[in-house]
This record gives sequence, C-alpha cells and structure tokens, in this order.
Amino acid sequence: GGASQSDAICQISANIFNLPLVRGKTSETSGLGAAIVTAVGIGIHPTIPDAIQKMVTYARVFKPEPDYVDIYRNLYERVYKKIYHALEPIYREIREITGYPEKETY
Repeated sequence: GGASQSDAICQISANIFNLPLVRGKTSETSGLGAAIVTAVGIGIHPTIPDAIQKMVTYARVFKPEPDYVDIYRNLYERVYKKIYHALEPIYREIREITGYPEKETY
C-alpha cells in the first residue's frame, strides 16, 4: 500500500523496531493475499506457507541503521514515556467529553 512504498517510512520503521524491513514487489497486498488463499483452496499449493514462498517476491530490504536505532530508543525511553504519562489526565478528559469507552484489559 501507500506508506510501504515510501523509502523514508520503511527506513524509519526498520530503525524504530531495530529489525530489517522487507518490502514486497507488489503494492496490492490485499489482492495478493486473496490469490494466495485461493491458490491453496483450489489445490495449486498445499499450504499457505508454500503458496507464500512461491507467490511472494521481494523488492528491497531496509536494514536498521545503528545511529538512528539509538536515537529512536532514547526518544522512546527518555521522552515518549514521559509525554504519555503526562497526557493521561488529558486523555481522561477527552474520554469524559466524548463518551469514548475505557481501554479494555484482557
């Protein structure tokens, strides 16, 4: 889809999660997923993993960049967590005003 076609977004995601991000060649992943399930359903491929291996091709791998991984980790640990907790009272007010339900716990 749209965001996955952006090199910048893919690289940032790889850096944030400190994992390689692999972009498929097709941007129509919903259609590809339907084709994979159909191929298994009509017996062209025996299993979903087999169909994926045969039908999915990859365009590019975005590898984490260590300097940026450290920046995002520090932003999360030293800034985001503080912001989140500081905004909790405001989130409660928004919930009171809008009637939005409480977060469910499982």
